[in-house]
Amino acid sequence: LPVEEDVYSDFYIKSENVYIEFWGMESDANYSKRKVIKQKVYSVHEFNLIELNDKDLNNLDDILPRKLLKYNIRVN
Repeated sequence: LPVEEDVYSDFYIKSENVYIEFWGMESDANYSKRKVIKQKVYSVHEFNLIELNDKDLNNLDDILPRKLLKYNIRVN
């Protein structure tokens, strides 16, 4: 991310300036702490963020296009 903090996104859609985070290890305490820190960075800097987690993977073809539409990104 274009910030001073050492934070990286999982995916970035440059043309729309949208970041995508997949939170895949939420049962791990250290990972959960890092998640909170990253979410705060996204919020403070008002970055466009799409968040996905394990349960989203079961219906990713439905969920991700809906989340992308929030930023006017259409999937064909």
